[in-house]
Amino acid sequence: MGGVAMNRKKEKQTTIRKKGIRLTLNVGVKLFLLFLISILLSVGITGVVSLSVSNNIIEQKSADSAYETIQQASAKVDTILEVYEQIVMQILSNINLHNDLYTATNERVEVYSQLTARNAVQDSLNRVAYSNNTIKNIALISSSEDISSFTTSSSSITEFDRESDWYQAIQAKQEFIWLHTRESGYTGANNSPQLAVGRLMKTNYGQQFVIIVEIDQRLLNDQVSGISLSESSSVYIVNENNELLHSEDPELVLQVAPLPIAKEGQMTVRGNDGQDYIVVSHFSEKAGWYVVGTAPVHELIKDTRIIRALLAWIVAGALLFAVVLSILIARSMGGPLRRLQALMMEGSSGNLNVRTNFKNRD
Repeated sequence: MGGVAMNRKKEKQTTIRKKGIRLTLNVGVKLFLLFLISILLSVGITGVVSLSVSNNIIEQKSADSAYETIQQASAKVDTILEVYEQIVMQILSNINLHNDLYTATNERVEVYSQLTARNAVQDSLNRVAYSNNTIKNIALISSSEDISSFTTSSSSITEFDRESDWYQAIQAKQEFIWLHTRESGYTGANNSPQLAVGRLMKTNYGQQFVIIVEIDQRLLNDQVSGISLSESSSVYIVNENNELLHSEDPELVLQVAPLPIAKEGQMTVRGNDGQDYIVVSHFSEKAGWYVVGTAPVHELIKDTRIIRALLAWIVAGALLFAVVLSILIARSMGGPLRRLQALMMEGSSGNLNVRTNFKNRD
């Protein structure tokens, strides 16, 4: 009988130890996971928020810088356009040209004087056209079909469309009118894409002519080709329909640009390639077009890779620290709990002589 009692007592003590170990494991694991997850979450959330804020700040600063660059590019283009306006003014203010036009178109003047005057008009226009290699044609189009018109083009242009929108727009205003790139120009003198500037000319003799200076679209290429916002950025000029007004490839002229216009100045859009792009644009009041710059977002925020690398090291260090701290806390609390559990289980079995030796006051 005594042996049976001893065996039962041993089995009970074993059961108590197993339960104590199970409780200790459960409490220890919970404490371990609690501190580990708490530390990792706090460090991870802080790092992710910091990285996101850094990305947003750098992206916004880059967009602001890009917008300033596009504003400067737009102002540069407008300055170049003023050169062609001055060329038109040079024609308008040429008194000799006024006299020659009157003589060349006056039927009461002898034929020889008319021919001489026509040649003089032609020479005046040719000198201006030859002074700038981007000028493809200069035309003086009379408002009356009965009066001869003049052009520097070598092609034989005998008729002009005086009912066209661009002609009517120039004739209706006493100011410079900029005409956006058209596939074959406006007078039909060339087959290449050209933009143009025009103005109404009233001679000293009451005659009216529309001056139109047609310009090679490659002029716009030259103004934006050297501008870079990032490694693979693009800077171009489009009309209000987002059609390219210039390109190194003439076949792309008047094709729709791959990204929309940022009519509010700046925006971020996703391209057809799945990448996010910053798009900045500036509207030219002079020409009525948009100078647009685009750049991939990942190129603008590439400096945040340092922050991401630093964040990875911080998280790794926090993980190691969290593991060590969680183990220490789990042991410091789980061990006494296990001993206390065992003593209480012995007490519940009838052994009231058990005592604790804990010195902590918790």
